[in-house]
Amino acid sequence: YTNCFTLDSFKLTINSDGTYEYEIFSTDQYLDFDATYDACEAIYEDPEDYFLSKGNWAFDQTNQELIFVEFEYVETYYGITNSGTYEPGDAYVTELDVDSLTENSLILTEEFFNPNGELEESYKYFFEK
Repeated sequence: YTNCFTLDSFKLTINSDGTYEYEIFSTDQYLDFDATYDACEAIYEDPEDYFLSKGNWAFDQTNQELIFVEFEYVETYYGITNSGTYEPGDAYVTELDVDSLTENSLILTEEFFNPNGELEESYKYFFEK
């Protein structure tokens, strides 16, 4: 399986009223196995993806984490769009480690662990004002 993910843009807006919005545009490039087989040469698909998240944010000073509580989303993956809102008392929560925070920049790390507690994936996000 061959796949390449490119994050084209990631706009993060954190408001003083405790709300946030982030918008992601990305491109996946993957090998189309059936078309490659038929053409006897590598054929790639390049679908554009989109994700919008809205909700509330908080900063945990003890753990140096930025927490996003998503209440509304819109996502388009491989040409299929889904959207939704979470019911009161239910939300999607993302915790990101704050590596650096200055007046003009923010660096965040997101980590994913398997059930055994081993790190499987890690992403670092760089934002500038």
